[in-house]
This record gives sequence, C-alpha cells and structure tokens, in this order.
Amino acid sequence: MKAWKCPNCSKKAGVPVLYGLPTRGSAEAAERGELVLGGCVLTDDDPPRCCTECRAALWHGGVFAVPGAADDLRIGLSGGRSGRRLMAEVSPDWQLTITWRGGERREADLVVSPGNVDLVLAILATDMLGSGAALQRWLQRYGLGFVGSLEGPADRCVVSSDGMVSFAGCDGDILVHSSIERLLLHLTKTMYRRQGYRSIAEFQGRLSVFGLDADRSDSEPLRES
Repeated sequence: MKAWKCPNCSKKAGVPVLYGLPTRGSAEAAERGELVLGGCVLTDDDPPRCCTECRAALWHGGVFAVPGAADDLRIGLSGGRSGRRLMAEVSPDWQLTITWRGGERREADLVVSPGNVDLVLAILATDMLGSGAALQRWLQRYGLGFVGSLEGPADRCVVSSDGMVSFAGCDGDILVHSSIERLLLHLTKTMYRRQGYRSIAEFQGRLSVFGLDADRSDSEPLRES
C-alpha cells in the first residue's frame, strides 16, 4: 500500500485510519504500520488518515491537526507561485493566521480575530463559491459533512457557540457538521488558489472590500504546545 506524504513531518508515512471494532487482520495490519486503528467512537469530523511517524491527523487537501497541540489546532498548506507557500493556522479559539513564505522573503502575517470568524466565512464562501449549489459541491469534494439544501446565493453565515456553521439564503439553508477549523482552512486555500494572489497584501485587500479589517503582525504564527 502506497503511503501519503505527511504535511507535518514531510515523511511518506500517511496511512488510512480504520474505525470500528478491529479484526485479527486489521490488528495485524496496524502492527505492520499499514493502517491506524481509530477506535469505535465516531464524530462528524474524523480524519481518514494518520501519520505513523509524527501521529498527525490528516484530512484531504493538506489539512491536518498538530499532534500534541491544544484542542485541534490545525494548519493548512498550499503550494504557491515561484516556490512560495501559503500557510493558514487556526487556533483553538478560532483565530485565523495566514502567512506567505518563499525564499528569503517573509511577509508579515495576516491575523483574523475570532470575533470576525463568521464574517470571513461568509466572505470566502460567497465570493469564491457563489451559489448554494456550488457550495454544496465544494463541501462534498473535501469531505465536509453537511445537512440541508441551498440552491441560490448564501447571504447569511452563522457560527454557534459550539462551532456549528450554517449558511442560509432565501431558498434554503445548509448546516455544516465538520469542524469550523477545517472549514476555515479549506475556504482560505480555495480563495488563494482561484485568485492567484501574489502577496498577503492582495489577500488583505480583497477582504477589506467586504469591510473586514484584518491585522498585520511580524510575529510567528500562533502555535500551542
């Protein structure tokens, strides 16, 4: 079985996670390092893969949870032009930190406060995906579970205190089951890739069109240990 490259430790050690009661065969496969046993308790946001080296939880699209970090701190990685790279981090309190790296140049980080999380979700979803139908196809592509149906534009985004995200319009609504951290990271990467931004200032400028004033910081992205 071909292993996947882990975005956390860069080793080709990503293997499938098997949920449910293990059989003798699956237990032996786990001992050989061919899969990881995920247990019998399932949620709406279980990772389909895991790194056998650093134990990072891996989702599709390069999104992962840092092993040993506080409450699902996640980082998304995306390749950029001329070797540049986008890094997006979400802290446990939903602060979004976006960083561009490339060569010797390092721009100041873009930080979106937790209080603006519903606004940035609405901007990214409506600006990049347009209709509710496109949003549903995008959610399915990245394995982001949801219920409901929305065909027309999503003109409202609501984030509950426990992290449930819903998009609504005049002809329906969608409730997303997957974590707000993973939703934020995938939407950020989608906006970056489709627009082809060349600097973090361009990204910030696009957000400011919608009235979102994000802060710039020279510090390293927030990491929990």
